[in-house]
Amino acid sequence: MNDTMGSARFVGPAAGVVHDGQKVVEWFGDARLYVLDPPLRGYRTVVASTLERAPRIAVSGGAEYGVETFLWGVTGEGLQRGFDADELPGSGWGNTLADALAEAGYALA
Repeated sequence: MNDTMGSARFVGPAAGVVHDGQKVVEWFGDARLYVLDPPLRGYRTVVASTLERAPRIAVSGGAEYGVETFLWGVTGEGLQRGFDADELPGSGWGNTLADALAEAGYALA
């Protein structure tokens, strides 16, 4: 692992365990929980949600498909989605899980 990068340790699936208030969050694609060291924007736990075939509008106006990963902060023992509910740095179309974490400054442990 690069000494300048933090670490992201997989701890389990996010489906059915992350909440937004009392409601369970429904993720698109493969959603997994990771513990980060050091925390990212105050979040030690994040969800990485990856769609293998996410659509977007191409320059030509047609649809194109590719991988897309979003990182979301999670807080507390109840695994509540972060208060800002915005995706974290590293999220984006064209990013695999490893790409998204690397852009945010982390390597998979």
